[in-house]
Amino acid sequence: MAKRGYLYECQACGQKYPKWEGRCTSCNEWNTIVEIKEEKWSSTKPIHSDQVSKLSDIGVSDTPRTLSGSKEMDRVLGGGLVKGASVLIGGEPGIGKSTLLLEFADRISLIKGQKVLYVTGEESLEQIKIRAGRLGIDNNELLLASDTSLSRVMSTIESIKPTLVIIDSIQAVYDEELSSPMGSFSQLRQTVSSVVEYCKPRDISSFLIGHVTKDGMIAGPKLIEHMVDAVIYFEGEENINYRILRTIKNRFGPSNELGIFEMSSEGLKDVDNPSSFFISERSSGRLCCRWYHKWEQTTSYRSTVFALYFVSWDAKKNSCWL
Repeated sequence: MAKRGYLYECQACGQKYPKWEGRCTSCNEWNTIVEIKEEKWSSTKPIHSDQVSKLSDIGVSDTPRTLSGSKEMDRVLGGGLVKGASVLIGGEPGIGKSTLLLEFADRISLIKGQKVLYVTGEESLEQIKIRAGRLGIDNNELLLASDTSLSRVMSTIESIKPTLVIIDSIQAVYDEELSSPMGSFSQLRQTVSSVVEYCKPRDISSFLIGHVTKDGMIAGPKLIEHMVDAVIYFEGEENINYRILRTIKNRFGPSNELGIFEMSSEGLKDVDNPSSFFISERSSGRLCCRWYHKWEQTTSYRSTVFALYFVSWDAKKNSCWL
């Protein structure tokens, strides 16, 4: 049985203390140490013998997957959506994370036997409706909720019993029992662990959208990336309509897999020929450019390398230098 105790933690670096301190000795930040809850396990009962198995006696079967209808998304997930899998996806603000997962939720909800719950903590339901209209989504099977309370979100998941839940974003959901502010280290750890621990044994797949820091990393403690089954980054440039979905971690498939999308007024579309994105239209016949071929896991593409050069004339030697 778990007993709840209390200790203190720095919200800037995650360092723990047995009592409150004014300054964190690890990161030297002031007034960042707050009280958090800690569970201490008092049970001394060993694991039951029926729960211990020999490696040779464990049977292995193919992991059942649900195809989303997007070849790029399915490839990044390792071949499709796995029951009970937890996926953390991060990206810059405005890159299209919400658009990507709203389209994903729409396609999955149309599959027989699938029930999808999309929880937004940053937007109202009216805003989601407007985006859905822009994307051409008019789906009566897709369920939406707008809330930031972890307890209410978990109660909604328990009552609806979806097969897939999407939380946008995980930093916007908080536990009222913790005194730390929304988006802090302790809040993120509590929120992610609550969602994963509830959904995984019930075969409920979960997608958690995460904010990123100025360095491009998912905001929060590195611990939350260890809690989930897959970590995916959604990348792109401001002036380019192409987006790259990159797998950093995947327990059900290869990591460093790529999915390439094109952002249009109607949403994100799969790019069937990735080489068309990486090869410049102006590269043909140029002395300063060359093509090269590259593999990223199962994705093959060609790209262009440019070199800067100038021509210099040596009058004494009557020669030209490049």
